[in-house]
Order: sequence, then structure tokens, then C-alpha cells
Amino acid sequence: MVHEELGWSVVDVEQFVGHAVGPNVTTVATGGFDETTLVGLTEVDGIYSAGNGADYEADLAQSTPARPGGAPLRLAVSGNRLVASPDTAIVQQWLDGSGPTLADEGALAGIARLLDRAGVYAAMFSAPTSLFGQPLPIAETVLEALGVTRKSLPRYDTYAIGWAVGAEGPEITVVYHVAGDVDRAREQVAKRWRGTTLRGADIATLVSLEGVDVDGQNVIVSLTPASDRGPNIVYLMADGEDLPFLVE
Repeated sequence: MVHEELGWSVVDVEQFVGHAVGPNVTTVATGGFDETTLVGLTEVDGIYSAGNGADYEADLAQSTPARPGGAPLRLAVSGNRLVASPDTAIVQQWLDGSGPTLADEGALAGIARLLDRAGVYAAMFSAPTSLFGQPLPIAETVLEALGVTRKSLPRYDTYAIGWAVGAEGPEITVVYHVAGDVDRAREQVAKRWRGTTLRGADIATLVSLEGVDVDGQNVIVSLTPASDRGPNIVYLMADGEDLPFLVE
């Protein structure tokens, strides 16, 4: 059904990158795309639309598998690359090459190089979650019971998780970019990965800590999942705002 509506689907994708901020989920993919991919959609100045209405305008009457909220999706193709976004301006900037790019962010580029060096086939980047002063579903008293204090949490501004397959099986690399004392952050990060989860479970039952290294202003954590855990375990910890992904 997705292919019928958009003219392409995930089976046409070889590589992709997505950027999500609130309702704006923009995806750029490479694969089996060309100038005929989007011909079944409405086109204005090189930008195609699936669905009718203004940017971000939800309409459940127009809901489809590709657009569950019913908001229009803007698309464009350049060579074998395709962009999809709910925001017309972002698609236009992508076509023109006039918009900002995360590749210009020094910290992100440095992390990406480290993940490439680790041989990852997929990665996610995110900003950390600050527990203190935020309406998160865990009280500071629980942290205190676990022996976790404000000063024991590392200070970093960006982290990324990368997945690879080594000779012995799945490998996971977590890279933290630190603006301050990277050696202190290394000690704090190592302590978190040798500790417990917010629920008090021993993290060693989830993943094995293979090493904690420093490269420039980055702390690099090498992990392997426990034999009864999948490689997505670290993503689940990050998504659940668990201790290794909290900052002061």
C-alpha cells in the first residue's frame, strides 16, 4: 500500500538517514530512485505531495500507512536520492542545497568518524536527558537509594549508539561528546556502565563492558549484548532514559 501511494517503499532503500524533532520527521534515502519514482503524485516546482493540505495539517480522513496522521508528505528526488518531510521549506532547501546540514556540526562529525572506525552498519544520535529539574518519571529519592548523586552523572552534550557485527557476534559502540573534563567524564561513564539500571538491575546482566576509551573530547564505550539479549538492548535503555544516558 505504501508503494501504491508514494511510488516507492522500504524495499527500494539501500541507505537512509532520519532527523526527528517533534512532528518534523525528515528522511533522506538512497536507492532505486529516479525521475520517474514520484510521477504519480502532485508536483509543484520539483516538490511532490502525498495528501492534501498545509504543512503538518493532520486529517485522519486522509490517514494511510505512509501517513498515519493524515498530514501531507512532501517529497523530492535528486539522482538516486530521495527526501521525505512534512515541511515544504526543508525539502526545498534540500533540493537547492541552501539549508543547514548536521555534517557541519563538529561534534557530530567527530562522533561519526569514530563510529565509522568501529565499522558500524547503523547508528542513532541524540541529545542527553537531564534528570534534575525535569518532569521525568523517576524521583531523585530513587537515585539516592541507588547511590547516584548529581555530581556522579557525567556532563556531555551529545551521544550516539552504533551497531556492528564482529567475529564473535553483535558489537555496540556508544560515543559521548564531552565539552569539559573528558577524563572525569570517562570515569563517570565507566561507573554508570558498571552499575545498575534505574530499576536496580545489574547492567552486567544486559551487556558486557568491553572497554571505555577517550579520543579527543569523546568517551567511547565498547559493549556486547548478553547472550539472552538482542543488540537493541542499549537502544531500549536510551529510549527509557536509563542511568547511562542521564546527565547532570
